[in-house]
Amino acid sequence: MTLSGCEAKPGVAAVSQAGEITEAELGQVSAELAQISLVDRATVLQSLLVLKHGGKEALKHCPTWEDIPVKDFEIPAGTELSVQTKNVLTLSLCQAAANPAVAQNLGLPVTNPKTAAFLNTIFNSLGDPGVERSAREQYGLSILEQQIQQRQAQPRMATPQE
Repeated sequence: MTLSGCEAKPGVAAVSQAGEITEAELGQVSAELAQISLVDRATVLQSLLVLKHGGKEALKHCPTWEDIPVKDFEIPAGTELSVQTKNVLTLSLCQAAANPAVAQNLGLPVTNPKTAAFLNTIFNSLGDPGVERSAREQYGLSILEQQIQQRQAQPRMATPQE
C-alpha cells in the first residue's frame, strides 16, 4: 500500500490547494483554545483551513484582536496566545457577529453581510474533495458528525409561551 497526500507526510494533519495544516499547528491552537473553552480538534482544523483558503484576508474586514473585549474569554492570567489562535478566535467572533443580536451581546460591530457570506462560502467548500485530511482527522470528523446527528435526532422541549 502506498501512502499519499497528508498520510505520506509525517506531522501533516490536512493538505489542500491552499497549503498544509501541520499537527504541531493544530495541536498548539487546540491546546490554547482548550484553556478558554471547550473546542475539538476537528473544529480547530476547519477554522485553520478557512484561514488558509481566504479567511485570513477576510479578517481585514472583521474587528481586530485589540478591538475584541478579550476579558469575556476568561483567559487565564499569563496565558500567551499565538497569532494563529487569535486568528481562529477572531474568525469565530466575526462569523457570530453577522447576527446583530449576537454582535450587540459581544460588544462588537455587526459583520458586513458580504464578509459573512464569503466566510460561509469557504466553510461550506471545505467538504470539497480538494481537502485531504489525515486518517486521524477524518475519524475525528466522523465522530463529530455522528454527535451532531444524534443531537438533531433528539426531541426538543417546547419553550413555554409568555
